[in-house]
Amino acid sequence: MFARAATRTVRGVGGALALLLLLGSGGTALAVDDLWVDPADVPIPPLNKIKVPNPNRVELPGGMVVYFLEDHEFPVVDLRALVRVGSIYDPPEKVGLASITGQVMRTGGTTNIGGDDLDLKLESMGASVEVSVGSTQGNATASVLSENLEEGIALLADVMRNPAFPQEKIDLAKKQERTEIAARNDEALDIAIREALALVYGPDHPYARHTEYATIDAITREDLVEFHRTYFHPDRTILTVYGDFQTSQVKKLLTEAFRGWPVSTSPLPPDPVVKPSDVTGTFVADKQSTTNSVILVGQVGMRYDDPDYADMQVYHAVMGTSGFASRLMNEIRSKRGLAYATGSSSGAGIHHPGAQLFYALTQIDSTAATLGYLDDEIARSLAEPFSEEEIRLGKDSILNSLVFDLSSKGAVLNRMATYEFYGYPTDFLTRFQEGVAGATAEGVLAAARRQIRYPEMATLIVGELGLFTSQLPGDYTEIDVAIPEPPGEAAPPAGEADLARGQELLAAAALASGGQSLGLVEDLTVVESGNLTIQGNTFDITSTTVIKVPGCMWVQQKLPMGTLTQSFCDGTGWVDMMQGAQAMPPDLMEEAKAELTRSLLQVLLHYQDLQLQALPGTRDLNGKSVEAVLVLHEDLKGWKIFLDPSDHRIAGMEYPDRSMTGSPVTALLLLDDYREVGGIQWPFARTLLHDGEPLVVLEAGEVAVNTGVEPALFQMP
Repeated sequence: MFARAATRTVRGVGGALALLLLLGSGGTALAVDDLWVDPADVPIPPLNKIKVPNPNRVELPGGMVVYFLEDHEFPVVDLRALVRVGSIYDPPEKVGLASITGQVMRTGGTTNIGGDDLDLKLESMGASVEVSVGSTQGNATASVLSENLEEGIALLADVMRNPAFPQEKIDLAKKQERTEIAARNDEALDIAIREALALVYGPDHPYARHTEYATIDAITREDLVEFHRTYFHPDRTILTVYGDFQTSQVKKLLTEAFRGWPVSTSPLPPDPVVKPSDVTGTFVADKQSTTNSVILVGQVGMRYDDPDYADMQVYHAVMGTSGFASRLMNEIRSKRGLAYATGSSSGAGIHHPGAQLFYALTQIDSTAATLGYLDDEIARSLAEPFSEEEIRLGKDSILNSLVFDLSSKGAVLNRMATYEFYGYPTDFLTRFQEGVAGATAEGVLAAARRQIRYPEMATLIVGELGLFTSQLPGDYTEIDVAIPEPPGEAAPPAGEADLARGQELLAAAALASGGQSLGLVEDLTVVESGNLTIQGNTFDITSTTVIKVPGCMWVQQKLPMGTLTQSFCDGTGWVDMMQGAQAMPPDLMEEAKAELTRSLLQVLLHYQDLQLQALPGTRDLNGKSVEAVLVLHEDLKGWKIFLDPSDHRIAGMEYPDRSMTGSPVTALLLLDDYREVGGIQWPFARTLLHDGEPLVVLEAGEVAVNTGVEPALFQMP
């Protein structure tokens, strides 16, 4: 009983120390001063040395290099293949090809097993196979239980050699890329990193390029097939095998699995040249609706094999990479409270020089002050050597991190293979450790003066321009970070006959939908119910739309999670997204204006004001043969109207739209089940598809004409 009570007391006041205070020696309590030990006096044992294994290196027929390292502690085997491929080989007009190729190699499966079946197969084995392609290397990995090693090797080889590239998986990968493009300006830090690379390398340099809607749309299945055929070969691959296996057995399995894989027949394209950046000055990028700013000061960095590499790693450990022990963190955040985060990076790359950066994230009204202190600290670091204590802490930070990063033999094995892959000597890791351990304050200062061209560097600030540019002391250059719209379908040449035919078709649609009765419509109310599908989840929805001629529209949607209301009238609007009514943001304003312009009632009433081009022939629309009219609108490009030749009514519309995540999609609105209401014909069934997938399916329960809608409905509450 006493033991249990004592344990509860100890836990309540601080564990083992409380137990000492309670019991002391021989039951006598000790004074705190008797227990106090200065942390600086606690002896710190030397770090364990990184154990560099001695793997068995073998070259298979075909030229694939394999590192074998047995470790029988656990019944698992990990395989990792490095392939000489990367986005640096993307054609400029098809940026994103390498990444999508790697993704669909895995998701699409092989000519022997489909992607979904491969998922199930791996799940049943408790295994994984993954493929990705970065800027300068491809990665194909597998992790499998020892008992399933033969099958795991066969699956990995099949994925690497025989990808099927099914079109539906390509379309899915491209859709995901578009979603990422749409979201790339969501975070100020993402904008800053992207634009800093463009400043350091040049906006069109392969190391600074990024995908656009146009480059993703240009990629075809044939491109993926050719890219894989060009770059994936055994003589461009280094494979590591680590875990519970017998080398002789696995060597035979690999030889068989990769037998007959064609070797490369042409040299790789030359690596892009990185020149020292000559861009200087201050650049700003607008990120609306943010109270913070991101500051980057940068230039081109170095490769790992630069003679100054070890010294510059120590320099940046002291300046910014060692967290709260770093100078920038201490001077700018801890002492002055100006930055949420601050630090630096050497920009050292194993394949090519990276971007050497000094950075700070601060409140927007502190932008100028924070930039001033950042500049001061860079200048001070180049004017006088660091203290011996700073150098010691910086070196310890690097060497300690290495020990933890390379605590397993498998991690060291992969590091060794990576060094060979990029042409580094086998003892590079040891040389680097020795270089760090031998760094001196004078040597670090000399290296920094060689590698940092301060103040001839580029400064980039991202934030809401109107809130910080007045703080800047000199001139600046604004960077346009707007995301280019996807290219629309090129319109065929429009002859006079095509334009006249377009007007005839819409005139017939107006006549079939009510003729003169349409001109008597002052307002229209439609109450619909149905479902909304988002990312595979379907929700019930009730929608009420009120249109008041000539230019007002009010929409309220009731969903399980709440009610959304938006109103647009005579060029102004408001929205209530379950958080109270507020002015409609500019982007939503443009969408609301477009939606009103494309609304069926507006089209039928004002088709004479539109330039309409009849497109040749007919096309299939949900199983119905229809005629198509292209609306030649300055703002609403790609808008088509489809008409049923049997009754002359509008059967649907197609137009560029945005998905729920903001990425561009092709919207197709299907209109059906026309009924007479108040002298006009109105569709009681509406289906909206995004890229062919149903988004909203609605049926009208009530349609009313001229109910006397009051203007107050459109006023913000």
